[in-house]
Amino acid sequence: AGAMQDECNVVLGRCVQLMVDHMGSLTNVLLNPGSLPVVEGPSYILDQPFGACRLITVELVALLIETQPGVYDALMAHNALKVCLDLFFQYDMNDMLHSSFSSAVPVALGHTQLCKHFFEDLHILDRIVEANRNLPALTGHLTLLSNAIVEAQSS
Repeated sequence: AGAMQDECNVVLGRCVQLMVDHMGSLTNVLLNPGSLPVVEGPSYILDQPFGACRLITVELVALLIETQPGVYDALMAHNALKVCLDLFFQYDMNDMLHSSFSSAVPVALGHTQLCKHFFEDLHILDRIVEANRNLPALTGHLTLLSNAIVEAQSS
């Protein structure tokens, strides 16, 4: 079982390194998802729907936060976390996006480098306060983010 675990760790490390090497492309998918058809609902029109590809990319970014500290530099250098946070607030009715990203925030805040990035570069507190005033649909997820911040600061 030990040899199998070692082999799995090697393969996982290679996969993570490939994603780090292509972080710019992953961020580009978030910024430029391609053309998606307009979605019309009873009281809204989504001229640029979020799309499954971007959702999966946000989930991948969230998972990468949990892998190894070497990934953090690439996430920050390619603005992956900033883009995810921007999308979090831009698509205020997308619960799957909010769940995916907000699950990564407590993990990120547990690492000094990412915690500093969230506060100093991404201005997460200002964004939460502003969204609380202007985006009532986000109240539940904003509460989760706020609780994660309080917990991170108390540990």
